[in-house]
Amino acid sequence: MFLLVGLFVGSTPAFAGSFTNNYDGQDSYIGSGSTTLNYSNGHAAFNENIWTDAGTNVGSRPNWPYTIRMYDVSGTQVWSASNQTSRTYYTGSNATKIVIVPNSGYVGVAVNWHRA
Repeated sequence: MFLLVGLFVGSTPAFAGSFTNNYDGQDSYIGSGSTTLNYSNGHAAFNENIWTDAGTNVGSRPNWPYTIRMYDVSGTQVWSASNQTSRTYYTGSNATKIVIVPNSGYVGVAVNWHRA
C-alpha cells in the first residue's frame, strides 16, 4: 500500500475588504467578492473616483469593469450601475455604503478609490 501526500504551494487569493470613512485607498488584488466603503450617516456629499485594475501589478490590465451599488443607512439601495470602468461618482449625504464588485473572469483585481 502506498500513501500519496500532496502539498500545495502558492498564494491563495485574498477576499475583498470593508473600509470605514476612507476616502482614498486600495483593496489590493482581491480574488473574489466585493469591496465595501462605509461612511457615517449625514456625512457631507463628496465626489469619489473609483477604478479597478486586474493583473499581477498596478496598471497591468487597467479599467477592469465592475458593478457599483450605493445604499442608505437603512440598507435600501439608492443607486447602482454595471459595467463601469474608471469614473467619478457623486456620493450624496444619504449614501452610507458603496459596494464595488469587479466583473468575473480574472483573479487578482485591485479596487481603487480617491476623493476627487
